[in-house]
Amino acid sequence: MLARGDAADGDAANGVTPLMLASRAGATTAVRRLLDAGADASRQSRKGCGALALAAEEGMTEAVDALLVAGAPPDAADEKGVTALIAAAQRGHAAVVERLARGGAAVEVGDGAGGSTALMWAAKGGHEAAVGALLVAGAAADQANNLGMTALMYAALGGHEAAVDALLAAGAVADQADNDGDTALILAAKGGHEAAVGALLAAGAAVDQADNDGDTALMYAAAGGHEAAVGALLAAGAAVDRADNDGDTALMLAA
Repeated sequence: MLARGDAADGDAANGVTPLMLASRAGATTAVRRLLDAGADASRQSRKGCGALALAAEEGMTEAVDALLVAGAPPDAADEKGVTALIAAAQRGHAAVVERLARGGAAVEVGDGAGGSTALMWAAKGGHEAAVGALLVAGAAADQANNLGMTALMYAALGGHEAAVDALLAAGAVADQADNDGDTALILAAKGGHEAAVGALLAAGAAVDQADNDGDTALMYAAAGGHEAAVGALLAAGAAVDRADNDGDTALMLAA
């Protein structure tokens, strides 16, 4: 039988409590017993990790439910600015994302390292279901982080076609550029991701939009030897004779 109060919150040297350990392991019965004994659901370790974030990171839905009911703050962040929602999105735990959103987690909050939101992290990992859950919860498709990167850009960069499609369907702007002038199309072309290139072109992405160096998607695809992406861009009318700020054309860059 657990004693109430401080005994239930006994912790190790790093501030990790039994509740945190049980939550991370998904030991729901232990989580509930600890909460019933007075364990503090809002307590954080010395690195700022809370029981809710640890359960979310591991996809432990029942533990997440129990902690939310017990009043765990849904937007508490660790020392890196990572919230439970961001942790769940990074791992692609869509069911946890849904529970946290219903529990009041703010979908537009970015992490402390670069301002990346849960939607950006889900898109970066190609976690289509998590992307969908966040969009349903009201995440802004065009919100940008400190680098000017959006969720669509991260999905395109990774060649995650399903995530690209979901974001475009939600109204993401295809021609939005980051701090370097890169658009989603340029980033997809850099990686030679033909399917993502095709999806962006079908959505009306400007085929000849250039970055801050004057380089277009065609130039990057040519320089990388990505023949399929080059073919898709040419079929969409990409200008073959256009030169970048150094005077190089796609043909020169391909040589």
